[in-house]
Amino acid sequence: EVVINIDDEILIMDDYAHHPTEIKVTLNAIKHSWKNRRIIVVFQPHRYTRTKLLAEKFGKAFFDADRVIINDVYAANEPPILGISGRTIFNEIKKANHSHLKYIPSKNNTIDYLYENIQPGDIIITMGAGDVWTISQKLAKKLKKTKVF
Repeated sequence: EVVINIDDEILIMDDYAHHPTEIKVTLNAIKHSWKNRRIIVVFQPHRYTRTKLLAEKFGKAFFDADRVIINDVYAANEPPILGISGRTIFNEIKKANHSHLKYIPSKNNTIDYLYENIQPGDIIITMGAGDVWTISQKLAKKLKKTKVF
């Protein structure tokens, strides 16, 4: 896990969690450790086959997050499966009645969205086995250069 603290206002973490059980346990621990902070998760599904196989379970894994952003699948050299994408996970989370959910396929657009919408006290956690960690690094760099809380 990489933890970046921006002026004691924003906490940015990266976690390798890419299975529904890992995600659920990690978010529960964060929620109980920082009770009064908003938790924003950016999740990048790993592999099309895993996304297809575990889509329904992913839908129920994000209960403890206040906001969820889903990126597109990190293929890991796996060929795409027709009809399977980050939107597959997005739709399953939506079915589980999560009220603050966004599908932003692009990492760069995710960074821009986070930059514009984070607030003092927020915890941002990127999750996945792909290159989603780059969002944490680039967001932290951008915040350190320009953001004033």
